[in-house]
Amino acid sequence: MTIFTKRTATSTLGALAVFGLAGSLLTGAAASAGPPTGRPAAAAPAQAAAQNLAPACWTSVSQPGGKGNTIYVTYRNCGNVAHRVTVSSSAVNGSGTFTYVGWCVSVPAGDYHIREVTREQFPGIDTHRYTMTNCL
Repeated sequence: MTIFTKRTATSTLGALAVFGLAGSLLTGAAASAGPPTGRPAAAAPAQAAAQNLAPACWTSVSQPGGKGNTIYVTYRNCGNVAHRVTVSSSAVNGSGTFTYVGWCVSVPAGDYHIREVTREQFPGIDTHRYTMTNCL
């Protein structure tokens, strides 16, 4: 399932010298299903809606309930051009990186995108370091 919300930032941001996609070190337990398939559906983000605030610049990750629960990856574009991004994670055992290539989305400058990664969408092995990465 996807959570997609776009809101224009209300504050003026200074020029950014570096384009960064910082990630957090959250962990998803391996699901019994194989790699994710299909596109997720749209829904309303409870956390962001409750606060009605724009998230921090670039990438932030939360996993309410801890390991094995849904992961929320937020990307706020604080630059001055649109960025095309998607979710990725790393295998805990170091065997590779998992990128959700079918989930690429263009995030206009000043807007943000929240992606929900449910347990059923986790890769077949334990992963961590969920973040957003660039799509080409």
